[in-house]
Amino acid sequence: MTDRAPYGHDLKLAPDAYLDMTTIGTNSLRGSAATTGPVLRTDGSFTLSAVLWRENLASGTVLSADGTAQSALRVHNDADAASWCVTVALTDAPGAGEVSACAADSTTGFEVLAASYDAATDTDTASLYLDGAKVATVAVPVALWNATGSFALGRAHSGDAFDGYILSARALTGRLTDAQIAALDR
Repeated sequence: MTDRAPYGHDLKLAPDAYLDMTTIGTNSLRGSAATTGPVLRTDGSFTLSAVLWRENLASGTVLSADGTAQSALRVHNDADAASWCVTVALTDAPGAGEVSACAADSTTGFEVLAASYDAATDTDTASLYLDGAKVATVAVPVALWNATGSFALGRAHSGDAFDGYILSARALTGRLTDAQIAALDR
């Protein structure tokens, strides 16, 4: 799939992933797609979104922006907490601290997820949206670092494969307003 943004980092399917028209199917062990490089700067404001079909409530990452040691930001399901989360790594180092904004969700089927990172305020924040509604926000105590690796669908830097289908995904420079996020993928 071709990156239409100025970065020119095309999306490459992992060996066990498959593409069925606009749907990327992954399984719980492996199967993902990643760009050949970054598609946005994560040290500024940005918005991510995905339309997905969740097969079960297993843990798994839907979207991530990779650094060299870990994902700067990932949108994922935490099965232990039965929650969707947006998690921000405080540095690009193994075992670095993280902050998360999570919201309970124990449904399967179609869902629209979005996450935003707002670097334009005095206190940087990461927010999680589910089906257009803001459901959680967390203050990020340090400025987010720029992830210079791949932008990935269906996995994090550490693996954490998503078990379901990602029908569409967006990575947008700038933080969209809550109203703009509510209108995404509707």
